[in-house]
Amino acid sequence: MTMEKYLSQSIKRYLDDLSARKPAPGGGSAGALAGALACGLVSMVANFSLGKGLKDEEKIGEILQESEDLRVQMSEFVDEDVKVYEKVSSVFRLPKDSEGRGKKIQEALKEAAKVPLEIARLSLRISQLNRELLPICNQRLISDIGVSVSLAYASCQVGAMNVRINLASIKDKEFNKRCEEKLDMYLKDCRKLKEEIYPEVERKISE
Repeated sequence: MTMEKYLSQSIKRYLDDLSARKPAPGGGSAGALAGALACGLVSMVANFSLGKGLKDEEKIGEILQESEDLRVQMSEFVDEDVKVYEKVSSVFRLPKDSEGRGKKIQEALKEAAKVPLEIARLSLRISQLNRELLPICNQRLISDIGVSVSLAYASCQVGAMNVRINLASIKDKEFNKRCEEKLDMYLKDCRKLKEEIYPEVERKISE
């Protein structure tokens, strides 16, 4: 089965392939799925907050629109991560004496690093949406905010890990430096939001 079909398959099919002795899907794709789930929960909370007479309905509607856009992007990365992995694998299988093999490997590794880097960036934005939604949403759904921000942080960590495993084989020091700087920012900000939001959710639940 080609990877672009995963989004139209059942979750059971995806999990069966994830757990099988197959090189893909793997951790990067699973991280994107976690991000897509985080987006779905933001959208659910927003949907259940609309039509309740809350004073910030317009803002909630804007959050809903953005979270749905992010969900589409993250869902596409479930497949895209596997595609770039397959590209890397294919160039490594080239005969070692083939012309341009080293350059092709470096190009493929850079492309493979860009996908999880974007997953990490989008994960941060999901966390920011959780922060915006928490004080204005239907408070009966705040536990879902906690779940969402936890999934978003996990997705960011997975993205960072998968970027770095590619950077380890990339020789372009400037490229690596730019990626690391972005990762440091995404992880730091995403962690800060999780550490801020999750305790607040727990506090509200116990009130």
